[in-house]
Amino acid sequence: MAIYPESGAYTVYGEETGGYGVAPGTVNSHLGLIQEVTPKITNNYREYRGVGSGRNPVRVEVAGLLDVGIPLTFQIWNGTFLKYVLGSVSGAGTAEDPYVYAEADTVPSLTIEDAYNMDTDEVIRFLGSILGKTTITGRLGEPVSINAEIMSYDVTKSHTYQSITVPTTALYVFTHGTYEVPTSTEISEVQEFSLAVDNKARRVGGIGSRRGQVKVSTRSYSGSAKIWIHNGTQIEQAMGDSSATSDDTPDPAGTLRLNFTNGSKYLRIVLTNVYFDWTATKAMEREIEENTPFTAMSCAATEVV
Repeated sequence: MAIYPESGAYTVYGEETGGYGVAPGTVNSHLGLIQEVTPKITNNYREYRGVGSGRNPVRVEVAGLLDVGIPLTFQIWNGTFLKYVLGSVSGAGTAEDPYVYAEADTVPSLTIEDAYNMDTDEVIRFLGSILGKTTITGRLGEPVSINAEIMSYDVTKSHTYQSITVPTTALYVFTHGTYEVPTSTEISEVQEFSLAVDNKARRVGGIGSRRGQVKVSTRSYSGSAKIWIHNGTQIEQAMGDSSATSDDTPDPAGTLRLNFTNGSKYLRIVLTNVYFDWTATKAMEREIEENTPFTAMSCAATEVV
């Protein structure tokens, strides 16, 4: 039996501009350096039984919506993915006119092509794909990583395998970045952070079709940072006061800014109205680690490439 390695496969995308679920003419863009892909086709079968029919099902039918999608984990060399997380982008990517990724009421849909180079090539296209929950993670000394939960509308299959060249662009690495609360106040000894943007995607269908369009609902931001404790700043941000917890809702910490660079380009993600919680872990023969979960009200980003 043949075993086909991941090197004989690819996953690329194209933005749908001719209508939701309509594949564009070109589907060959890279979200980043992909580490893991988990495509799925779930038919939501349902078993039917009746009184006196015995222990086994009488019928097996598809009763629910077609549940298809292609979650991805990838390392980033630019901020393009943010257009499909937040909704819009403007600018030219220069120092004078940087890319500006901003919130919008909707997010663009994608056609994602997932292909396998076998004796008979298998090429699957996931149409009407929406980035639902996207988690950005940075760890000391590692590339910035993205986990994108992607829900799709439909799938098609062919055997036309493309010739794909993965860019060799330098990745954003957390070693070169900073974590600032508020903006321009760098927090030192950060070991790890995560930021999740959840578009609350859901599948909406109706009688007459197994397929349901993927639509975004409300948007939320949450995350955390792990820090070797060295002062009381994060404690006070969670307390809402320097000496005692606030009687009312603690004031937000203002802004939180994540800066990434590879030396020649940079990406800055800014969260506003950030609210913190706090925990700490003390263990033998280990630095004391504080964990600072947060929520935020809004987000934007700029990038110079």
